[in-house]
Amino acid sequence: MRIFGGHDYYDCGMAYGRDPDIMLVRDRKPTYVSVKEAGFSLLPKCKLDLGLRNWRFPAGWELKNVAVAFCAKVYRGAILTPSAPSSQKPELIWSADRLYAFNNREKKRCWIGVERSWRKKTPTPEEYMAVEDAPPSVREYMIAHRIAILVEEQPERRWEESQLRINPTGLKQLGFAKALDPYMAFQELSMWIGGVLGGVSPEIVRITDDKVLIENHGYDKHSFRSSSRVA
Repeated sequence: MRIFGGHDYYDCGMAYGRDPDIMLVRDRKPTYVSVKEAGFSLLPKCKLDLGLRNWRFPAGWELKNVAVAFCAKVYRGAILTPSAPSSQKPELIWSADRLYAFNNREKKRCWIGVERSWRKKTPTPEEYMAVEDAPPSVREYMIAHRIAILVEEQPERRWEESQLRINPTGLKQLGFAKALDPYMAFQELSMWIGGVLGGVSPEIVRITDDKVLIENHGYDKHSFRSSSRVA
């Protein structure tokens, strides 16, 4: 598989060979579609929620739910960032074990759990964070629009409409490697694009600009000496 546009954690898979007939084109500039327009959301109504264990201690964290549809499989996790300037690094949680480890560490201040639902049974963290096949509406949408990856992040304000980002770079920043290792991710992309989507995702744009071609091969303006300096 050949990949065009930016860099991400699973690109290392190209070191094991490239099939020129399979191509993934990622967005250089973020491309979004609203969940209303798409007709579905990857985040359920019951999401992971951050609560206080003791009112005397500040939580110290801000939580954002995130979901990834990767080759028609759905992964759900959470990004925790310090709520004030801190030396602590963001916590990137993609499994129930990681969630429980965070809760044990922060036992005096806060906890993470699934929001309670009074209309139906509240899922356990294991159920909420289990990898599942995408619903038919999501799978059909990805095939119809030749999409390999969709990312949905919880809006900062409840009244804001959620957006789906199409074929993005930046899964590394979301810590998605904790959910799917780079070599397995590369293989799944190759099978999805080469098998289900027919080789290209989306329609490939033929690049003729020398600067873009050089950048796609991992070089920049500092990689070569100016011709005027060559003896």
